[in-house]
Amino acid sequence: PYTTLFRSNVTYEDIHPYKVRTFPQKCLGALGKFVFNTTGLRNINTDTKFFQPLYNFFGIYQPISSGIYIEPRYSHSHNIICNSFFENARYFDGIRGILLEDFTPRYEVLPHNTDLIREIQSSESVCITIRRGDFLQLASFNVCNEEYFVTAMKALREELPDCKFFVFSDDVEDVKKNMHFPFDVTYERGDDPVWEKIRLMYSCKHFIISNSTFSWWAQYLSRTPNKIVYAPTPWHWPDPYCPYEKWEDLYLPYMRTIECHKH
Repeated sequence: PYTTLFRSNVTYEDIHPYKVRTFPQKCLGALGKFVFNTTGLRNINTDTKFFQPLYNFFGIYQPISSGIYIEPRYSHSHNIICNSFFENARYFDGIRGILLEDFTPRYEVLPHNTDLIREIQSSESVCITIRRGDFLQLASFNVCNEEYFVTAMKALREELPDCKFFVFSDDVEDVKKNMHFPFDVTYERGDDPVWEKIRLMYSCKHFIISNSTFSWWAQYLSRTPNKIVYAPTPWHWPDPYCPYEKWEDLYLPYMRTIECHKH
C-alpha cells in the first residue's frame, strides 16, 4: 500500500482492477461483453455512460475515459472501488487542498537530491516530462516528439529569460541519446522512487508535460499559483475505441496547448 509513502489517511492499494473484482463487477463485465458481441458497440465512452449508474449502485466508480465527465451517483455500498486514469479535475477539484496534503511524501528529500530540489525551488524552474518506454510501442500515444518539447522550451524561454529546464523521464539515458534541446537542461537521475520523483516534479514552477497521467498529476500538484503549463494536442492519435476529441476535459483552463504532428 502507498499509505506508508504519503501523508494520507487512506490506504491506496496497488491492485490491478481486473485481478481483484467484486461479483457485481464480474457480472457487469460479462454483460458488457455480451452487449459488445451482439450489438457491435465498440466505443468505450458510450459503454461507460451506459453502465456507469449501474456500476455506482454497487460502489464501483470506473470512468474509463479521462476526457468525458460522468456525474457520479451516490452509493450505499460500504466498499468503494475506483478505477480510472484520474486526469479529469472535475471529479476531485473540490478537494484539491486535501490531495496536496495526501500526496506529500512522508520522507525527507533523499540526500542525493538536496542540491537538485534547492535549485528547483530557488529558480524559475521548468519541469519537462518525457514519456518513453511503452509509449514508443503504442502508436496512438506516441504523440510528443522532439519538435513539441523544443517549441515549448523556446516559448517559455522567450517569456521567462531566466528559466531553467529540468528533465524527468522513465528512460533518462534514451532521452540523453536521442533527443536534442536548444538550451541547457538538468536531468533527474531516473532511478528515484515514485514518491521522490513526483515531489521533485511538482516542486517546479512551470511545466512542459507529456500526454501521460504521471505528467498531468505533477503539474496539478504544483503549489505555484501562476504556473505556465504547456500540453500536447491531441492527447493521443485517433483511436476507434476512444476518439481523441473526447479527451478535451483533461485540459485545464490555464493550460497552453501545442499542436503535434505525425512524422
